Amino acid sequence: MFLVNVYEAERNKRQVPSLANPSALPPSVNQAEEKAEFDPDLLRWNKIVSFHPNEADVYEGRGLAYWLKGMYQPAIEDFNKAIALNPNSADVAKVYA
Repeated sequence: MFLVNVYEAERNKRQVPSLANPSALPPSVNQAEEKAEFDPDLLRWNKIVSFHPNEADVYEGRGLAYWLKGMYQPAIEDFNKAIALNPNSADVAKVYA
């Protein structure tokens, strides 16, 4: 629930597009890969994911980090992975709302 509250606060503050309208997302796959290589927050999340690859919460967290940095495609991929690992996650479902 904490991640959802952070996401909603940041989305409201930055007017980040909602996942409910994916056509509004800019194409940023290559940019995302370049940013992720040097971003300290994403490097930490990548390390956490490598230690806990079967935990939905870590994919939710990294997805949120990507989303808040404007890296929408990898964020969606992580949210989808979190849902695959925990289909009953209310946090990820709320992010998609």
